[in-house]
Amino acid sequence: MRKDITHDYITYLINKILLPRLKYQMQFTILSYSKTQEIMAPLKKLFKHKFNLSTSTPNYVIYNSLFPYINDLFANQVKSQSSILTALFNTPILSPIALHKITYTLKELWLPFFPLSIIPFYNTLVRPTYLTKAIRLLNSYNINILPNFDLTTLQGRYPIRNYVLDLDAKTLKSLSRKRILYMDQRLITPLHDIIVYNYNVTHPHIPKNTHDNNIYHPRSQFIAFWNNNCPKEKADLVLGKTIEQDNIYDTSITFFQHYIPLSLTAMYNSNTSLTPNSSHHAIYPYPGCHIREPNYRLGYKYTCIGSIKTSSCNIIKTTPYNHDWVRKFNSTYLPKTSLLLNKPLHLIRLTSYNDYLNLFLSTPTSYNTSNRNDSTSNTTYLPVFSSFDFDFSFPLSIFNFFTDGSLSHIGTPECRYGFGWIQVAPNTPRLQFQGCSCFSPSSTRAEIFSILTVLLSIPSNSSELVFQKHLLVTFVKVKAHNGIADNDIADNLAKAGALGTDPILINPRFISTQLATVIWNGMAPIITNIRKFCNTPTAAAEFTRLMNSSLYAPITNSILANLIDWNLTSKWIKYNPLDSPTS
Repeated sequence: MRKDITHDYITYLINKILLPRLKYQMQFTILSYSKTQEIMAPLKKLFKHKFNLSTSTPNYVIYNSLFPYINDLFANQVKSQSSILTALFNTPILSPIALHKITYTLKELWLPFFPLSIIPFYNTLVRPTYLTKAIRLLNSYNINILPNFDLTTLQGRYPIRNYVLDLDAKTLKSLSRKRILYMDQRLITPLHDIIVYNYNVTHPHIPKNTHDNNIYHPRSQFIAFWNNNCPKEKADLVLGKTIEQDNIYDTSITFFQHYIPLSLTAMYNSNTSLTPNSSHHAIYPYPGCHIREPNYRLGYKYTCIGSIKTSSCNIIKTTPYNHDWVRKFNSTYLPKTSLLLNKPLHLIRLTSYNDYLNLFLSTPTSYNTSNRNDSTSNTTYLPVFSSFDFDFSFPLSIFNFFTDGSLSHIGTPECRYGFGWIQVAPNTPRLQFQGCSCFSPSSTRAEIFSILTVLLSIPSNSSELVFQKHLLVTFVKVKAHNGIADNDIADNLAKAGALGTDPILINPRFISTQLATVIWNGMAPIITNIRKFCNTPTAAAEFTRLMNSSLYAPITNSILANLIDWNLTSKWIKYNPLDSPTS
């Protein structure tokens, strides 16, 4: 007799037999979402057929645990890869491999520090490695990898990938080859506190005997200098033609006609991208700008006149206007007073800025590494040790504490577990403490935190005794609400701590021996079974897709308008039309 396969058997066959086998065979292969759906297409078609669903039923319906569902192969990848990465970072024999892989991923991303999420930087990678793909997969569900060792590259303030957002793979590869990691290294902007001593500049000649030659008029002398007499964001290179050099006073002053640069494009090979070294610029008189100074002695012959200390500028070489370079660069629109720079503009800017630094900064200032942009250093966690600053200076080595923990708002987003203690040793101050935390709330964890904070609060010399096993800690169970006043105080402190809004999170980087820690949403480490934990974010993602879909907009609108009778809905969901018991 022929038997038909029921929908329960189909669900069991897909979830318990086929997908685990696929997951095992693909444990070191990470596929995109579209590829996994191509593999799942026959299984989804069979599942929809058995449930009499339309073939156009979206994935967020058949993958949603609110209904009879099948597992998603893409979500199963998250579970398997999370287990593999945890084993990679926790196994001592694999530590050298893990260390190399993490370092190579950082080089691949071209960042000076390891980010919490690599999603913003992933699109520029051409051939990402296995570890990079795995971390990207976990980041898509707000699961982050936090290395427990310092990976920061120093000697810079502003990572170039945080400021230049339109970098493509080719540009990123070029930056990597040139070792350009920070904005401080870019040649088209000021190089903060970096002085290059082996530059080649020529300063204008200043006569030694200025009394015999007070006013000097150089012929066709063009100068460049770094203008810092303005707001820092407007500081830039200034070019000009020397009008006269005033040597009347002890300090020589150069008056110049302000010129501005203009990029030139060759008539031929106009589609070829130019590097800073191969680009060409012309300069021409500027009609007027913020550096213009009134000068009635020189008259109105010059449109924009400025002055600068002669020793602060350097001489640049130019080619006068002629038909050869005008035809070469298709610049017939330029005035005949324009000239061609003989050196690249970026090189003139670099040498002028370094000349300014050498003149006005006697010694190069070192970087303040404490101000560097390190998003993974201490911004995620609150330092637990800074919260326990108590005065135990009295000469005693025996302390008595009453501790308690409390759990509040169970099953809600406001769920917190509080902890508190009071020190009641005779002839000592009655010190109290209360606090709270929020990640993985449980009553046991609240009690553990209360004991942990006690051990962290004892004198510093006692902490040394802990490692020498000379500290005697005796735990005595006290029955709740037995009329002991100190125990009631500890209970009230724990309940008050559970209502706090500033949770204490322990930074795992300082207490873990593993190379990296898997954390959730940049907040706290995942301490439960990582595979089981991944069920929560993957199910939440499918539920979010369901609620955000246009097909279910009437339901979400009804929820927001309070049009749903939730008591009747609960009874309808619990209703069982079958004789067999259901869960």
